[in-house]
Amino acid sequence: MAAPSPREENVYNPFSVIKDDISKIEAKLMEICGGILKLLDQKLVPAAAAADSEVFYLKMKRDYHSS
Repeated sequence: MAAPSPREENVYNPFSVIKDDISKIEAKLMEICGGILKLLDQKLVPAAAAADSEVFYLKMKRDYHSS
């Protein structure tokens, strides 16, 4: 079997680009979810006046933890 030519080594690989993009998107989503969880913990849940509001925020917190 022959060694790959220099031209074949520099072939554009769309899968590696897609994999990199997915990693970047996942990292950004984790950052955004972390910010939302922080907001829920520090501001919204403690300030919820009605029980319905607190339940709503706690359910939202659960949803962001599962992502």
